[in-house]
Amino acid sequence: PRARLGTMSAMDVDPRDGPGEPSTSFPRDLFELASDVAMVGAPPSDAVASQIFQMHPLPDVFAAIGEADEGSKREGDLCSFLDRMFQTGPGKAMLASAMPYARAGVQADSPRVRQLACAQLGRAAQQVVAAAPDELARYLTSLVDAVGDEDSGVAAAAADALLAVSTTSASVGEQILTRVSTSTQNETRAEPRLRRHALAAAIAAGAGAGDAAALTRALLLELDSPNDPLASVATMELVAEIVENTPTSAVALALCDATLPRLAAVAAAEPRDDENDAAAGFAR
Repeated sequence: PRARLGTMSAMDVDPRDGPGEPSTSFPRDLFELASDVAMVGAPPSDAVASQIFQMHPLPDVFAAIGEADEGSKREGDLCSFLDRMFQTGPGKAMLASAMPYARAGVQADSPRVRQLACAQLGRAAQQVVAAAPDELARYLTSLVDAVGDEDSGVAAAAADALLAVSTTSASVGEQILTRVSTSTQNETRAEPRLRRHALAAAIAAGAGAGDAAALTRALLLELDSPNDPLASVATMELVAEIVENTPTSAVALALCDATLPRLAAVAAAEPRDDENDAAAGFAR
């Protein structure tokens, strides 16, 4: 009988059941195994991961994901399973060979598959920062594009991946900020534009990179959107979040200097009753 899983990494797994045979201390069925791993908060140990990859090679797992119904529990469990497997030593060693799947995954119809692809690309980018700048550029291009994904979960996965890569060095942080800035200028939709502003602020605060004055000017332009009061409100929320989360960063201090007098003036003005006063009401 197979052991119930409290945590895969803590499982008592013998190296082999017999010569050349993987252990049976975890389910042999891929979908049952994926469901178990999806419920665990940590990836399996490297020893267990090696045995799992012996039993279920990457092409088989990706094929199973492709055959699963979009949005189904099976698809979600398989994606969570593979995401955790890529966090193990054996999984990290396989990332390079999995890149064709990741590049296809960012174009997939399924948001969950696109999320998985963003996580793969982010981990692969961290591996090639110093050794393969051309590959890094391709990964960053895909991730910056994915920040504008129509699905907020995919966009968040791409932003998280870029933020993690930006911490590898100041020069990489600057490179990512340049790409994010360019994509922001070309973005006509308010919500993806604000996502990019938020990512730029997080990278600037974490890596000590970027032009705080330029980001402040961009956010002030968002605040001055007379035809889109909801965008102004969302920008105020973003400004408040940046200041609250990184109060001593150059971006936060520049935003305080630029926005507090303006917000005070708006709050002191006579309120109006029309719907265009929504942003002013939020400022108050």
